Amino acid sequence: MRTIFALITLILFSCSVAANANLSASGNYEVISKAHAELSAFMQSKDLENFEIKMAGKISELPKLDLKQKVSVRKINTEKISPRMLVWVDIVASGKTSRSVPVWFAVKAYKKVMVASENLGLRKDIKMSDFDSEVVNIAQLSANPVKFGTDFSKVQLNKPLLKGHVLTLSHIEAKPAVRSKARVKVILDSKGIKLETFAIARRDAEVGDKIFVSPEGNQSESYMAQVIGQGLVLVQD
Repeated sequence: MRTIFALITLILFSCSVAANANLSASGNYEVISKAHAELSAFMQSKDLENFEIKMAGKISELPKLDLKQKVSVRKINTEKISPRMLVWVDIVASGKTSRSVPVWFAVKAYKKVMVASENLGLRKDIKMSDFDSEVVNIAQLSANPVKFGTDFSKVQLNKPLLKGHVLTLSHIEAKPAVRSKARVKVILDSKGIKLETFAIARRDAEVGDKIFVSPEGNQSESYMAQVIGQGLVLVQD
């Protein structure tokens, strides 16, 4: 279905260009159609429900070509779909680029995304049940949406997410191995004798960091421990 949609889009676009350009006198059609084909291929690689592409500049602004010139389109060098997308077209003569032409398109890109079903707070442990799925125009987002299937056990919100807003990559960060004020398991290792207990971490930390932890129920005392895993610290004599 998406392939058929893309073909229909390209056919309608080609007809529009042909109706407005003097193809026998210029290379406008080749420049525009190749730029459009490159952008269409880029959009089709993004697992979209559908998309719309419209030229954002005037055809008369593009250069006229002679028979010795060829058109070479550069690969789109971005992962973010934006409301306006640029495709660079190089005009090549005798194996050398004689000029480069920016071709702009207005873009809409519709994709199924995760939308917060309620207000979600900073550092909240998120899960799939916190989100509804909706199809939105992701070109309007400031960052790419988080993909379905993301392992939420490894990430947390780095800022609040309001109900109805799309979960994007800008909203999440990797969870630290140990969180401030979180309960951690403590391995006490004294000359090969190991005991386990629990304590409260005094700050966020990653594996290898040394931090202070406090016994549960006694925050006035603390001792040094080394983070050795997710929610796990070691105290050695």
